[in-house]
Amino acid sequence: MGMKIAVFLGENGKTISFNQSGVTKLYLKEKSEWKVIKEIIFEINDLMSTETIRDNVKNMADALGECKVFVAGDVKGLPYTILDNMGFNILKVEGTPEGFLELVLKGEEERKLKKQRAEIIPRPSINGKEGYYFIDIQAEMEDNEKLTSKQLLLPFINNTEFKKLEIICTHVPLWFGGEFSKLNLSSDIEKINDGTMRVKVYSHNISTTL
Repeated sequence: MGMKIAVFLGENGKTISFNQSGVTKLYLKEKSEWKVIKEIIFEINDLMSTETIRDNVKNMADALGECKVFVAGDVKGLPYTILDNMGFNILKVEGTPEGFLELVLKGEEERKLKKQRAEIIPRPSINGKEGYYFIDIQAEMEDNEKLTSKQLLLPFINNTEFKKLEIICTHVPLWFGGEFSKLNLSSDIEKINDGTMRVKVYSHNISTTL
């Protein structure tokens, strides 16, 4: 099944603000062509109660099925909050669907790829022989800005038996001292250059001369 994208349109066939009445068209790309597979009339005005607006937005969103990409000229206030809470990726784009659907599709594919990469947390790799590991958290965190040093290292340290773990970093994270002490680990620090250092972490009974 191809990508589905919901677009909120006015009578002129261009995107309009989702804070006014219009029609939501659900587009599906099949092979190289975009087709409208559903149209949902949406009504909103200043005389409606908050409850009525909420119901209208939810009913429209439910009618979109598994589609979670919503494009409009603008989305704000209560309608935005409802769609956001329902897990929609809300995009503000002006123009006709023919002019932007391919760009939206490309952006969604890239976003999903980044999300998949973020969910796969790198772990230290074996460094030469069993029990010896290495990770460059400086490089890993540059590749994914959402990762933290704790996410990268704590699961490994807590669940892996190792003799020596080498960590390349820009600074020594503050949590190292407390966690290493709690887990009976020792460490030493070697400055590589002004912006980089190597932290060597050892099991408590392993000599730091390894």
